[in-house]
Amino acid sequence: MLIAVLFIYRGVTKRNSWCSKTKIPSKINERRINRIERMTSNNTTGGINEVTPEPPFVWYWALRGVLCFLSVSGNGSIIYLISTRTRLQNTTNWLTLSLAVADFLIGAAVIPSSFVCYFLIWCDWYAINRIFKYLFFVSIANLCILTIDRYMAVIYPFKYYLLKRNKTRLRLVSGGWLIPAIIALIPFSWENFSKDKYDSAWQVFLAIETVVLIVLPCALMLIAYGRIWRVTHRQARAIESHDQDIYRSRERKTFTRVRREGRSSLRVYGLLVVLFVACWSLSGYRYVCTAFRLRRISDIVTALSRLLMLCNSAVNFLVYACFKRDIQLEIKKCLQGIVLWQVNQVNETPSNYPAESVT
Repeated sequence: MLIAVLFIYRGVTKRNSWCSKTKIPSKINERRINRIERMTSNNTTGGINEVTPEPPFVWYWALRGVLCFLSVSGNGSIIYLISTRTRLQNTTNWLTLSLAVADFLIGAAVIPSSFVCYFLIWCDWYAINRIFKYLFFVSIANLCILTIDRYMAVIYPFKYYLLKRNKTRLRLVSGGWLIPAIIALIPFSWENFSKDKYDSAWQVFLAIETVVLIVLPCALMLIAYGRIWRVTHRQARAIESHDQDIYRSRERKTFTRVRREGRSSLRVYGLLVVLFVACWSLSGYRYVCTAFRLRRISDIVTALSRLLMLCNSAVNFLVYACFKRDIQLEIKKCLQGIVLWQVNQVNETPSNYPAESVT
């Protein structure tokens, strides 16, 4: 870990000296030059700055490396479990798989590529930033789809069977990946605008993007889970008030098991929403200030907001592993299988000592 921090520090100092002495390669076309000039002028004149440079802090890059490891290893494990265990392949877990894939790509693509572009090679940050935003917005869209799934299951249980169809599930997942892609491609349509039109277009687009993709999801998901909690709490009190003697022992056990699984599922996705709101609040503040030109954002706030965005993708798997009962049981079985395999390997290993000869 210490060696990695020293390497990052050396890279930051080298990059700063390289940027002060080296010009951008002459092979870059006019579009990229115009982008760079706009970004530079926006930084100095207070205009709309879509591509904020990465903060040059050693602790920032070290924490990004830790979040990269957690996101890739944790979400990769969830993807493996749901893909290979037939007991986990239900409607809700397929939606969970889509969210885990989005979080896995954030850890596998966003963090390493930004490190390479910052320390090793020159990159077109304008295009890369849109790819990064696409992956983050895919994660948000999949979380919204999970909220819809839980909302329909609790509030409209008799209509929930519509979401359990394969076609409906495929449409929801496809929409969660295609709609953010369309939104991410929109800014490329005004590359050749003049500076004034370019800034105006960015201001309008960032305002809409911030409200529709960050502020509204936070508010609507909190409202949805608030209503889900009220309905489930009311139903639980109504059930407890009735005489449970009408159930035979086997029916009572089945009823208790289904109820416990339902509460576990609601608790998991409620925690996901709370984590999402907590991790994206600072980024929402930064986007609102940038879109409406309220104030200039410091490098510390930018670094913290980006780390929290990455943290949201890195810790989601902990919620599945610790609070979702079906995934928790599969993890226990995997660990038990690993332990038994190691014990068998030890028992099957031949002894290094020769057997005593019988005389």
